[in-house]
Amino acid sequence: MDQMTVVGTEVPIEVNASAPVTGARLASVILTAAGLFYLYHASQLPLGDPPGTGVGAIPLLMGICWLAFGAYSALRIPKASPESGLWPRGHEALRVLATLLLCVTFIAALPFFGIFLTTAIFLLLMARLAGSPWKSALILSVATPAAFWVVFSWGLKVSLPYGSLVSDVLRG
Repeated sequence: MDQMTVVGTEVPIEVNASAPVTGARLASVILTAAGLFYLYHASQLPLGDPPGTGVGAIPLLMGICWLAFGAYSALRIPKASPESGLWPRGHEALRVLATLLLCVTFIAALPFFGIFLTTAIFLLLMARLAGSPWKSALILSVATPAAFWVVFSWGLKVSLPYGSLVSDVLRG
């Protein structure tokens, strides 16, 4: 047990630094697995002729980035102690489960809500899950899809998928 000095008195505190490490490692593995799943499905889309001009180019790039970030974060996290176990417990376990569900929901919602709305909702919920204040989470969730639109739709003249439900609303 470590000691902490508070105004001249020593108070024993318990430190369990391995639980966050285990949770972070597990979240990184889930992120990597979800990236593999997304990358596989993105690779089934046509890349176009010349390559990179089809509907599958952006999803394939997103899948590669997702996979690379997941693998990088899994490798950068220090090893957990053997007594910490494979799965985090309590609140940390719920956060890992929520992260997994958000990633799966992001993938499933893309065809219906499109890249802009899905990304905005995903980033808002993920930022809140990570402990970000509401104001920062809202700014992030609005600025990122807006930047996507400016760069791709306006700057590069590339149409990103709006999604079937959003397209129906815009048409009629």
